[in-house]
Amino acid sequence: MKVLHIISGLKSGGAEGVLYRLILGDKNNEHFVISLTNEGFYGHLLKKNNIYIHCLNIKKNLSLIFYFFKLVFLIKKINPNIVQCWMYHGDVFGGLAAKVIGKKKIFWNLRNSDLNIQWSNKFTIFLAKFSSFLSYLIPYKIISCSNNSTVTHNHIGYCGKKILLIDNGFDKAKFKYSLNLAKYWKSKIKIKSQSIVFGFAARWSDQKDFETLFKAFSFFKKKTRKSYSLKLLLIGENINKKNKELQKEISKYGLYNHIILLDESNSINEILNVIDIGIFASKGNEGFPNVIAEKMLTRIPCIVADVGDSRRIIGKNGYLYKKRSWIDLNKKIDLAYNNFILNKSNWIAKKNFSRKRIVNFFSLERMINKYNRVWIK
Repeated sequence: MKVLHIISGLKSGGAEGVLYRLILGDKNNEHFVISLTNEGFYGHLLKKNNIYIHCLNIKKNLSLIFYFFKLVFLIKKINPNIVQCWMYHGDVFGGLAAKVIGKKKIFWNLRNSDLNIQWSNKFTIFLAKFSSFLSYLIPYKIISCSNNSTVTHNHIGYCGKKILLIDNGFDKAKFKYSLNLAKYWKSKIKIKSQSIVFGFAARWSDQKDFETLFKAFSFFKKKTRKSYSLKLLLIGENINKKNKELQKEISKYGLYNHIILLDESNSINEILNVIDIGIFASKGNEGFPNVIAEKMLTRIPCIVADVGDSRRIIGKNGYLYKKRSWIDLNKKIDLAYNNFILNKSNWIAKKNFSRKRIVNFFSLERMINKYNRVWIK
């Protein structure tokens, strides 16, 4: 089949990463991508793999009508069997354009689980609510990436009969532990071999709750006897020394000697190998946090905020803390650290179970097969 993906953009994000893995992993169909904005982080990677990609570079002005008909023309030209839309802008804009030319197999994709005005702009919230009305008219089926996303969108009026769950899937060959890679990257980013590394992969955003993480880690290092050996590795978009807000927070909590900053990288799967204990901090608006599963595949036990489907991802193996509670996060950091230091056999079991859980329940093959079954029906 010809599958056309219409997405708002291709920056380094969770939905974009899922689309990328789905396209490269699916050998049954021919895939095409239209980005409503630019090619971002994943666009050139798709091009390198000879995937058709067209960027509309839409601007927020009165020329939206022009871009809409340009999109209609592109869909007609590609003539796909399946139109798979991603995120609210892609769902509405792509869904309407495909409907205009009579396409029936139009699929939407839901990613968010918490439409809070603190991190979702007003237009995004409006689009989500507007989409709830269109959900009865446009999509053939609506694919949700998490239980929390399903509940949230049912609550705001989406057509519940059309929503079905497909968990995100992950490549076990790409994300795996390697002692050689751990040594290489520790040397490259100047981490001493005896250091104990906590790791958080996320873009700089209020939603990701760096403040709670910094406060909890600050108190933890104050009461830890060998605090000089503790490192907190941060990886993601705008995680660098040029970020003045980030530098201010690091200074506020006295963490200069404990934090390592790395901007977003194509080598994230390799860099994760230096992490001993994973952390995922967030205030909410998470559907299925990919970075938790990626760390677990790399045999990294994780401490995670109880947001989105993070509880379901870690199972009984990880450490769950109450979102926005630095006191609870501090306790879980302390618990994981003591387990790591004092109970090596238990920690090794946790590492092995972390990978096994993702391989068994959230594999890339499982996700691709589910998408194919849904598209064919």
